[in-house]
Amino acid sequence: MGRINLIKLLVDNQAYDLCKQLIGQNLEWAALTTSYLAQQAPLVGLNFVKEYCLDPEPYPAIAIIPKREHLTRLLKDPDFTLYNCIKIIYDDIPAIGGLFECLLTTYNEEPWARKISYFLLNTYSDISGLIDQDLIRFINSTQYACVLHEPPDLFGPVTQGCWNWPQTFQLIFIANEKQMEALVWPQEARVGFDSEWKVSIGELSQNKPALIQLAFCEQVVLIDLKGFKDKKVLDQRLFEVFYNENIVKIGVNLKCDLKILGKSFPDLKCFKFENFRRYVDLANLHTRYFETEPGGLSNLSKMHIGGSVCKNERFSNWELRPLRNSQLHYASMDAIISLSIYFKIEKQVKLDESDFCIGFKQNKSESPDKGELKPIKYDLCKSKLNEKVEEAIRCKYCGKFGHLVGRCPYIE
Repeated sequence: MGRINLIKLLVDNQAYDLCKQLIGQNLEWAALTTSYLAQQAPLVGLNFVKEYCLDPEPYPAIAIIPKREHLTRLLKDPDFTLYNCIKIIYDDIPAIGGLFECLLTTYNEEPWARKISYFLLNTYSDISGLIDQDLIRFINSTQYACVLHEPPDLFGPVTQGCWNWPQTFQLIFIANEKQMEALVWPQEARVGFDSEWKVSIGELSQNKPALIQLAFCEQVVLIDLKGFKDKKVLDQRLFEVFYNENIVKIGVNLKCDLKILGKSFPDLKCFKFENFRRYVDLANLHTRYFETEPGGLSNLSKMHIGGSVCKNERFSNWELRPLRNSQLHYASMDAIISLSIYFKIEKQVKLDESDFCIGFKQNKSESPDKGELKPIKYDLCKSKLNEKVEEAIRCKYCGKFGHLVGRCPYIE
C-alpha cells in the first residue's frame, strides 16, 4: 500500500498517533496529512499545524479555528473595535469566517451582531464553505440588510478624556529612503520611542512592525517601515540614534519592541540588542522608585501626568496605506507621552546611572548630563467624563463614547 493511501486510511480510522509515527520528521508528509485532516478533523489538524510548525493558511478549515478563538478574546477588549477588526481581516477569508461565527455565537441575541454577520456573508461569499451551515441558514432567514459606514477620520483622540496633540509640535512622516537620508535629527538628549504592527489574528505568526515613532521635545518623526525597498539608509540613520549614548531612548516594554524589530529585520544592525545604547524603560523606572507595578503606558500617564491615552487605534491595520489621521495621532502621542512621563519622574526623583541601560544590561559608568529640558505642554480634549472614561457608554463598532453599538450611526 502506498504511503498516501496509508495516511488516508489512518486518518479515516482516527489513528492519529500512528500517523505521527509514519510521518516522523518529514514535513512534506506532515503537510499532506494535515490537508486530509482539514477535511475530516480540523481540530486535530490544528494540533498537527502546531506540532510540525506548519503554515495554517493553506488549510482554511483549520486556520479559521485559532482565528475565531482569538477574535472572541479580542472582542472582549474595549479597545478592539469592529471597524478596525474588519480593516485588519478584510483580505483574510478564514478570519472573516471566524468573525462571522464569533458574532453569531457570542452575541446571537443582538440585532447589531446579526446585521454585521449578514453584511460579512454577503460581502465575502467565499466564507460560506468554511463556516457552520446552520449559522448560514439562520442568518439568511433573518434578512438583516446592513451597510457599514466609515467613521470620521480626525487628527485627535477618539476616546473622550484623553491627551490631545501639543500645539507646538511638528509631525514629520518619513516614507522612503530619500526622505530618511535628508532627515536632520534634533540635537536633543531624550527621545520617546515606540513601534506599531498589525495584530496577528490567530496568534500563530507575528506581523512585522510597520511604523517606528520617535518623539523629541517639539518634533515627532514617524518612519514608515513599509516604504523602504533598500533598508541600508534606514539602518544607518536609526543606528545614529540608537547607538548614540548621548541620546536616552525612552518607552515602555522596549525590549519587546526591539525583539520583534530584530526578528523582523535580522539584517539591520540598528535593531540588535547590543546596539541599543542608553535607554530607560518607564515601567521599570516607576517600579524602582514608586514600588508599584504600573502596567502599561496608559496607567503610567494617569499616575504621573494625569489624563488618559486614547487607545482606539491600538488594534488597527498599520499596514494599510495611507494611514488614517487618527492612526497618525495615536502613534505620535504614544511616543510624546512616554517622553512627558520621563520628564515628570525626572523632576520627582534623583536618577542615577543604574537607571540607564545599555544593550539591555545596566550600565554603571558616569551619570549622564541631563541638560536643560522643557516640559511638554498639551491639553486634555474637552470632556465631562475625564476621570470616569472607563465607566462610560462606548460603541463596539466605532469606539466612540456616548452610544452603544446598537445605536451606532455608522451601522445602517
